[in-house]
Amino acid sequence: MKKLFENTGKKIKIVAMVAFIIEALGAVVAGIYLISDYETTTGVLLLLLGPIMSLVINWFIYGFGIIVEQSLKQLKVPSQPVVMGNNVTGITDNRTLL
Repeated sequence: MKKLFENTGKKIKIVAMVAFIIEALGAVVAGIYLISDYETTTGVLLLLLGPIMSLVINWFIYGFGIIVEQSLKQLKVPSQPVVMGNNVTGITDNRTLL
């Protein structure tokens, strides 16, 4: 169960790519079917705009996966304490003490 929630950003990106492929192929097949069934206008529109709309929608999902990956990388970076002389402070950034 723990592995289900590991590498979530990568999994979201993979789902976006797979969804794009399935949606684009589905739009092309449906467009060809509609053209052969004498619904040429609808078929051509679906054939041309279906993959484009699928690409645009899945860009957002893929981008969300990138955001999740980047935020997880930032959370995993260990913070180093600031050492001033012999005193180790609990401050974890690079600001100087006044």
